[in-house]
Amino acid sequence: METRKTNNGRDHLKKRIVGMAIIFTLILGMGTLSFAYDVTVTNELDGNAQVELYVNFFGNFEHDSKVIGKNSSHTFKTGGWCPSGFKGKFVKHYTYIEKTIASTSILGHETGTSGFSAGCWNSSWKVCLKNEGTRDAHYGMCKQ
Repeated sequence: METRKTNNGRDHLKKRIVGMAIIFTLILGMGTLSFAYDVTVTNELDGNAQVELYVNFFGNFEHDSKVIGKNSSHTFKTGGWCPSGFKGKFVKHYTYIEKTIASTSILGHETGTSGFSAGCWNSSWKVCLKNEGTRDAHYGMCKQ
Protein backbone atom coordinates (compact mmCIF):
# COMPACT_ATOMS: atom_id res chain seq x y z
CA MET A 1 0.00 0.00 0.00
CA GLU A 2 2.84 2.42 0.74
CA THR A 3 4.31 1.76 -2.69
CA ARG A 4 1.07 2.82 -4.32
CA LYS A 5 0.99 6.10 -2.33
CA THR A 6 4.59 6.84 -3.30
CA ASN A 7 3.84 6.21 -6.98
CA ASN A 8 0.70 8.38 -6.78
CA GLY A 9 2.79 11.12 -5.20
CA ARG A 10 5.40 10.86 -7.97
CA ASP A 11 2.71 10.81 -10.67
CA HIS A 12 1.12 13.90 -9.14
CA LEU A 13 4.53 15.65 -9.02
CA LYS A 14 5.23 14.72 -12.65
CA LYS A 15 1.85 16.10 -13.74
CA ARG A 16 2.50 19.36 -11.89
CA ILE A 17 5.95 19.72 -13.49
CA VAL A 18 4.56 19.03 -16.97
CA GLY A 19 1.70 21.48 -16.33
CA MET A 20 4.12 24.18 -15.17
CA ALA A 21 6.33 23.56 -18.23
CA ILE A 22 3.33 23.99 -20.54
CA ILE A 23 2.30 27.22 -18.82
CA PHE A 24 5.88 28.54 -18.97
CA THR A 25 6.10 27.70 -22.69
CA LEU A 26 2.80 29.47 -23.43
CA ILE A 27 3.86 32.57 -21.51
CA LEU A 28 7.23 32.63 -23.27
CA GLY A 29 5.51 32.20 -26.64
CA MET A 30 3.12 35.08 -25.99
CA GLY A 31 6.03 37.23 -24.87
CA THR A 32 7.86 36.52 -28.11
CA LEU A 33 4.85 37.65 -30.13
CA SER A 34 4.78 40.97 -28.29
CA PHE A 35 8.09 41.89 -29.95
CA ALA A 36 7.27 42.41 -33.61
CA TYR A 37 9.77 44.28 -35.75
CA ASP A 38 8.92 46.12 -38.97
CA VAL A 39 11.56 47.01 -41.56
CA THR A 40 10.33 49.29 -44.36
CA VAL A 41 12.30 49.52 -47.61
CA THR A 42 11.56 52.20 -50.24
CA ASN A 43 12.73 52.16 -53.85
CA GLU A 44 12.76 55.60 -55.50
CA LEU A 45 15.17 54.53 -58.27
CA ASP A 46 14.32 53.82 -61.91
CA GLY A 47 14.14 50.04 -61.72
CA ASN A 48 13.09 47.04 -59.65
CA ALA A 49 14.93 46.01 -56.52
CA GLN A 50 14.81 42.47 -55.20
CA VAL A 51 15.59 42.88 -51.51
CA GLU A 52 16.35 39.97 -49.21
CA LEU A 53 15.95 40.63 -45.49
CA TYR A 54 17.97 38.57 -43.04
CA VAL A 55 17.21 37.91 -39.36
CA ASN A 56 19.46 36.78 -36.56
CA PHE A 57 18.94 33.74 -34.35
CA PHE A 58 22.25 32.06 -33.49
CA GLY A 59 23.35 33.02 -37.01
CA ASN A 60 21.94 34.99 -39.94
CA PHE A 61 19.15 33.52 -42.03
CA GLU A 62 17.16 34.85 -44.98
CA HIS A 63 13.73 35.72 -43.65
CA ASP A 64 11.94 37.11 -46.69
CA SER A 65 12.55 38.38 -50.21
CA LYS A 66 10.47 40.94 -52.11
CA VAL A 67 10.66 42.69 -55.48
CA ILE A 68 10.05 46.39 -54.88
CA GLY A 69 9.15 48.40 -57.97
CA LYS A 70 10.01 52.01 -58.80
CA ASN A 71 8.48 54.53 -56.36
CA SER A 72 7.19 51.72 -54.13
CA SER A 73 7.89 50.44 -50.67
CA HIS A 74 7.44 47.25 -48.72
CA THR A 75 7.33 46.58 -44.99
CA PHE A 76 8.92 43.33 -43.89
CA LYS A 77 7.38 41.94 -40.71
CA THR A 78 9.86 39.82 -38.76
CA GLY A 79 7.69 38.90 -35.79
CA GLY A 80 9.96 38.06 -32.86
CA TRP A 81 13.07 37.70 -35.05
CA CYS A 82 15.59 40.54 -34.92
CA PRO A 83 16.42 41.95 -38.37
CA SER A 84 20.14 41.74 -39.15
CA GLY A 85 20.76 42.91 -42.72
CA PHE A 86 19.98 43.03 -46.43
CA LYS A 87 21.31 41.95 -49.76
CA GLY A 88 19.74 41.80 -53.18
CA LYS A 89 19.73 42.76 -56.84
CA PHE A 90 18.71 45.83 -58.80
CA VAL A 91 17.45 45.76 -62.39
CA LYS A 92 17.44 49.16 -64.10
CA HIS A 93 14.43 49.79 -66.36
CA TYR A 94 14.99 49.78 -70.13
CA THR A 95 18.51 48.29 -69.89
CA TYR A 96 17.59 45.15 -67.96
CA ILE A 97 21.11 45.00 -66.60
CA GLU A 98 21.18 43.31 -63.21
CA LYS A 99 23.41 44.83 -60.54
CA THR A 100 24.11 43.60 -57.03
CA ILE A 101 22.84 45.54 -54.02
CA ALA A 102 25.72 45.56 -51.53
CA SER A 103 25.16 43.40 -48.44
CA THR A 104 24.38 45.83 -45.65
CA SER A 105 24.09 45.21 -41.91
CA ILE A 106 21.02 46.57 -40.10
CA LEU A 107 23.57 48.80 -38.32
CA GLY A 108 24.24 50.53 -41.67
CA HIS A 109 27.67 49.32 -42.78
CA GLU A 110 28.41 47.20 -45.83
CA THR A 111 29.60 43.72 -44.95
CA GLY A 112 29.04 40.08 -45.86
CA THR A 113 26.16 38.18 -44.30
CA SER A 114 28.50 36.79 -41.63
CA GLY A 115 29.05 40.38 -40.45
CA PHE A 116 25.35 41.13 -39.98
CA SER A 117 24.34 42.10 -36.43
CA ALA A 118 20.97 41.76 -34.73
CA GLY A 119 19.04 45.03 -34.57
CA CYS A 120 15.94 44.47 -32.45
CA TRP A 121 14.05 47.60 -33.46
CA ASN A 122 11.92 48.99 -36.30
CA SER A 123 13.75 50.78 -39.10
CA SER A 124 13.27 52.42 -42.50
CA TRP A 125 15.62 52.12 -45.46
CA LYS A 126 15.84 53.01 -49.11
CA VAL A 127 17.61 51.40 -52.04
CA CYS A 128 20.21 53.93 -53.10
CA LEU A 129 23.04 54.55 -55.51
CA LYS A 130 26.17 55.16 -53.44
CA ASN A 131 29.15 57.21 -54.65
CA GLU A 132 27.10 58.34 -57.65
CA GLY A 133 29.20 59.78 -60.48
CA THR A 134 32.39 58.03 -59.39
CA ARG A 135 34.13 54.90 -60.49
CA ASP A 136 33.08 53.27 -57.20
CA ALA A 137 29.35 53.86 -57.79
CA HIS A 138 27.26 50.93 -56.59
CA TYR A 139 23.79 50.11 -55.28
CA GLY A 140 23.26 49.69 -51.58
CA MET A 141 20.91 50.37 -48.69
CA CYS A 142 20.69 53.78 -46.97
CA LYS A 143 18.97 54.50 -43.67
CA GLN A 144 16.08 56.93 -43.78
